[in-house]
Amino acid sequence: MVCAERFALCATQPQTLLQPECPVYIHCSRRCMDQKSGAVFVQVRMVNRSERLVCSVFLRIEGLDGDGKPCYVMPEVVLADCNAMPHTVFGENRLLLLERTEVDRLRIVVERVGFADGMLWRRLPSHRLTSAQEAGWERCVCAMWNPSRTSKCALCGRRLTQPEELLTPPEPIRPQLFEERPAPIVRPFVPIQPAVLPEERAGGSSGLLALLIVLATLAVLSVVGMGIYAYLNGLI
Repeated sequence: MVCAERFALCATQPQTLLQPECPVYIHCSRRCMDQKSGAVFVQVRMVNRSERLVCSVFLRIEGLDGDGKPCYVMPEVVLADCNAMPHTVFGENRLLLLERTEVDRLRIVVERVGFADGMLWRRLPSHRLTSAQEAGWERCVCAMWNPSRTSKCALCGRRLTQPEELLTPPEPIRPQLFEERPAPIVRPFVPIQPAVLPEERAGGSSGLLALLIVLATLAVLSVVGMGIYAYLNGLI
């Protein structure tokens, strides 16, 4: 666990480019620097848009200068053991190590997604990055971008009304998901101490008492043995 006070934080960078074919949506990212070592990290907030459990995500991260030219390229940054349920936010609790080259912003692209059922999504050469306006996507009130013909938001479940659906009563929102809208990208890291059960405390005390009794018994037997030995040999 690390403390948030240890890091110098950059501004949160919203994701401006979309991957319409990708089952994982990148919401935003935030860089930070370890003030002790100088190491640079990034946190990436993602949303599982699919109906499958996401196990791993492979990212391509490019550091760009003010003119949008790459300063460095990290072609395969792996987030393993994500265990991201369908339509949930994940990833931002990981610190991904970056190169220390100073950059203006990052360009992050999902290259592959591995699912719990063994399926694998891979970015193809025909899958291009596009803006929300070019793709015709709609932004829900929870800040999630969705394809224009999607009936429900992939994150909160809100009904996305289409022109031909204006007379259709909206379906209720899934409260358990809508209330879990993304919190600030940087959260304080608090070490979690394992709880000690009363049975464990009692078991530890009993074991210590038994050990003390055994040691005391051995000490008494040693003294008695030395006395018998001395008496038999005429020493006392």
